Amino acid sequence: MAEQELMPEDPSPDEDYLNRIKQVLSAQHAIAGMLGEVFEDIGGQQGLTEYAAENRRWFYTSLFKNIPTMAPTVGMQGDVNITVNNNLTRTALDD
Repeated sequence: MAEQELMPEDPSPDEDYLNRIKQVLSAQHAIAGMLGEVFEDIGGQQGLTEYAAENRRWFYTSLFKNIPTMAPTVGMQGDVNITVNNNLTRTALDD
């Protein structure tokens, strides 16, 4: 497949797409949400693409180090069983 087929004519994402990314990152962790904001502030995907093109070794090393090692839990379905043990002694965490 040619590179042109992989890249849309206008590679800049629309506002709805950026908002969805920010929501997903913020839902994962507050720090992830802030990193998403900084990512956009310093050039977003286009900025990363330009930097990666000039620093391929860094990019590929970072890419493979940051791929999650376990599947995300989003979208999983099933039963959740919760057992409450009322016989436990209260602690400071219960107050």
